[in-house]
Amino acid sequence: MPPRYDLFTKLRRSKPQISNTLKRQPFHSSQISGASTVAQKRRGNDPYALAQARARKAANLSRREVLTIERSKALGDPIRGIETPFTRTLDPNHRDEARDDTQASDLNNFVKSDELQSTLVNSQRLSEPVPAPEYDRDPQKEQRRTAEHKQHDQNAHTALQKILGLEKGSSKDWMRNNIQRCIEEFGRHNTDKRLKSRYTGGLTAKQSETGTEHVKEDESTVRGEQRAGPDTGSPEVQVAILTSRIMTLAHSLNKFGKHDKMNKRNLRLLVHRRQKLLNYLRSRERGSERWSNLVQMLGLTEGTWKGEISL
Repeated sequence: MPPRYDLFTKLRRSKPQISNTLKRQPFHSSQISGASTVAQKRRGNDPYALAQARARKAANLSRREVLTIERSKALGDPIRGIETPFTRTLDPNHRDEARDDTQASDLNNFVKSDELQSTLVNSQRLSEPVPAPEYDRDPQKEQRRTAEHKQHDQNAHTALQKILGLEKGSSKDWMRNNIQRCIEEFGRHNTDKRLKSRYTGGLTAKQSETGTEHVKEDESTVRGEQRAGPDTGSPEVQVAILTSRIMTLAHSLNKFGKHDKMNKRNLRLLVHRRQKLLNYLRSRERGSERWSNLVQMLGLTEGTWKGEISL
């Protein structure tokens, strides 16, 4: 008779017997302080190597700060640039000292200096005292009347200077005056006579002894255009006007608008708009007298048109 086996006990999987010696051990069985130098270097916990890494990082960070400062100084201030005599007259901080003399654009209400002088001469002529007849002429009375007339004329001159002067004008009057100064200084109706442009127009054939030469001409010459009035839309004029507005707004924010977010946004928009115009003008007039005159007069630096401007 075959032997009888317990089916459930024999077919059942037996549990392995795990001894205490085969239990999972940690990877590092020893303390870090007692490890060898090679193990410390492999784990990156060598004190000397860590100290050297910290020293290199500190040196790199300090050098980065120095380079950042040097590059920012080389690029210049993207808002104000470099102070020049022309921008000094546009800056609200130096209005009193920069506007000592009365010029054509320094009068309010769109009045020119020649108009003011002609008006004063005409008023002086009309207000002169009528001479007395010979039989009733008194030298003392005539001298007194002449002195009174001179005093009244001087008072009228002073009153007109105060009325038409910009010392009591508003910010809009000053901005209008700055715009007029920019148009007269950078408008091509004046600069074309004294500044040369880099010709970017079409080619025209010119006969010479050796043959036919192709010479570039200015666009206005090629199209035969003539200016109908003062130039107010050229890139130079627009850059100058934007510079004046930027300086005025920056002065206002620096003095009053610490938390004025709307004007901060407006300042950022003006700076970026000027950057686009400068890049356009630089691509067309780089190296010409127009470009050098604009940069020197407004004190523009590379930071006003290069790279990303963040305010």
